[in-house]
This record gives sequence, structure tokens and C-alpha cells, in this order.
Amino acid sequence: MDTATHDEAGNARATPLLLLQREGFAPVPCAALSDTQVTGRLWELLYALAARRIFLELTDHLDDRALYEAIEHWLENPAGVEMAWPTETNTQVDIEDICNGGETRGPIYLRYYADEAERTMWLEQGLVAELPPAERPPFPRAAFMPEPTVPLLPWEPPDTPADETDGDPLGLAEADEQIALEKRRTEVAASTGLEFTAGAECPPALEMTFLDQVEALEEAGFQEPATVLRSAGVDLVPPDKLDDALLTPRLWELLHQLSLRGFYVLSTNHLTDRELYAELWERGLREGAIFTGRNRQGGWFHDILGSGGDEDEQILLRFYYDDERRDCVAREWPKTVIPPRETPVARRDWRLPKGPFG
Repeated sequence: MDTATHDEAGNARATPLLLLQREGFAPVPCAALSDTQVTGRLWELLYALAARRIFLELTDHLDDRALYEAIEHWLENPAGVEMAWPTETNTQVDIEDICNGGETRGPIYLRYYADEAERTMWLEQGLVAELPPAERPPFPRAAFMPEPTVPLLPWEPPDTPADETDGDPLGLAEADEQIALEKRRTEVAASTGLEFTAGAECPPALEMTFLDQVEALEEAGFQEPATVLRSAGVDLVPPDKLDDALLTPRLWELLHQLSLRGFYVLSTNHLTDRELYAELWERGLREGAIFTGRNRQGGWFHDILGSGGDEDEQILLRFYYDDERRDCVAREWPKTVIPPRETPVARRDWRLPKGPFG
């Protein structure tokens, strides 16, 4: 793929592809991918776009290769930068509206995505001379696509008119609510061994819902990720059975499947793709986890360097900590050996699958 185009004066114009490359990610050209590689590489590309808050919609009529080719075409178009890059908000990109392959959006949308009311409206308003036959999209992936991040807004009490509490001048309803909440906290602590008290800004109703979720997750218990994936029909292949050409696509398929179940991987830039796959195969897929599914309240975070041990601390000092953090460690723990800083072997963490929460 070309990294830039030029205007009539010969000046280079930025493309989405060029901006991705500047951040350390260069998508493999679709023409160079075999059929066994394209799916994993597609998810890798989709998560890179999602990391920059660009999300594709209406893609279910395209197979993985056709979708990859459509994205590839868009990445090479400077108009993609003008429309959706850089972005400070979530941007929905209708890939078929941009790269329609010779068709206007109307026939494709009406064929695969519009409901009967929309189809009738298009016909009655003369937007089309005739309707194409309605068909079910042959590649249903919308429910599995990266989801836009939606920050959880802080709770704010509603404006209450001065006379609204006249029916409860002693605040008895609020007292009863607090008693019920304290009782629920005690029940959850007894059943799970966990104690939780929200801050004063958290409304009792929201905390009650959270406590119910905690208890439900604890009752579900810890599960081995490998078992969960295999029971869902996910094919898990040992790293020594994968050649270099197929390993990275399979890595991103694995990361994608884990994220669909609310399992997110952190701190991977010090590992090659093969090392990361091996780490997940040997440890990440074997240690118990609680699977929350994709939800806006959080998930299970598997931090490769989350043990807190000396070995992980040394890796953090080498690859992750900036000079200020390294100086702080040296001051606070003078016996700690501060290794030379090293360049991470990968620039992957920024585009790993993330949950739909802020």
C-alpha cells in the first residue's frame, strides 16, 4: 500500500495509512494475505482503527477479504483524513458509503440493512424506481465488531423543586433506602468475602446494581480461559504448530475472541508476537478468570507485568517507565538496580482490544 498521495502541485498529502504507519502500525497488503491469514489481520486492522476511535458499520454484506480491500482503499484516500482523522470523538464510518465498488449506497443498504418501513419510504418518496429483493447479510459480524468507547458520566442529582419533598418531610424514604443498601452490602460481603463501599457521589441505586453484579460474577466462579474458548468452538493452536506467517493472524484472532468475553490483555510491548502468543498459551489461557462479557462497567484485565515481582519491575524499568518514573523508583527504593532503558520490541499496546468503557 502506498503511504501518501500527491496533489496537483506534487506535494504529498497525508492518508489514514500514513498516519497509522507513523504510530508504528503498517497493515499487511491484502493481496499478500492468504485465506488463512486474512481474518486475523482484519481484526488487527479493525482494532487499530478503533484505537483511534474510528468504527466501521454496515459491513455484513462483505466477506473478510472484501472488507479488508475496502478498508485498504479508504486508508489510501486523503479524504479519509479529512473525514475522520484525527478525531476526538467516536466516528462511525460506513465503509460501503465510501468504497462502494461501483454501487451507490441505496441498493446495498436497501438489500441488506433496511427494514420494510425504510424500504417502503424509499419507494414512496421516489428515491428508487424499484426495490431490490431483501436479503439477510451473508457475513454477520456487526455484533462482534469493536465497540465505541462511551465514558461513564459522573452521576449528578436531578434538580429537585423546593416543595418536592413535602410528602416526606422527615426524609424517611432516603433513610429506608440507606438501610436497604447497608443490608445488601452485608449480604454481598458474606457471600463473596468482598467488601465495597461506593463514594458519596455514587447514587444508592447504582451501587445496589453493582453489588448485584459482583455477587453474580462471584457465583459464576473462576474459569479457565482455554476451557471457555474451546466450549465456544474457538480453535486453539499451540504456538509451536504455527509458522511465522500464520502466528500473528492467529494471535489477533485470539485477542479478539478473549475481548468478546470481557478479557483484555495489557503490557505487551516488550514481547514479540510469538512471545506474546506463547505467554498467553502457557499462562494467560490457564489461569482462572471471571468472564464478564463486553459491558460498560469493566472486565477482566490480564496484565502481563501485573505480578508486582522484581522481574516484572525490571521489565517495566527497561521498556515502559519514563525518566521521571525511573528517577522516582531510584529515590524511593535506592537498592533497586536501575537497568538501561531499551526500546520496546513492539508498538502494540495502544491498539490492543479494549472494552466499551472510558
